[in-house]
Amino acid sequence: MERISAIVQRPRLFYVPDSSLGTTTLGAPAFTLDGKVLGVFVMRSMKSKSGGGMGMFNFQPDNMTGIIVPPAGAVP
Repeated sequence: MERISAIVQRPRLFYVPDSSLGTTTLGAPAFTLDGKVLGVFVMRSMKSKSGGGMGMFNFQPDNMTGIIVPPAGAVP
């Protein structure tokens, strides 16, 4: 069971779970306590502030975070 620690509305609605996600949860559906679909667990990459790197090959564990992306048209 996960708790939502933040709701981000811009630039796109997504939820930040309270604990870090493991690789076994990626792509799994997330449900509310009453059984409704909340979204899908995915990894989100963050832009590095260092500015250097090689595009998509510049991913580091510190630049990734687990989030829940709701279905299109969802309202927080």
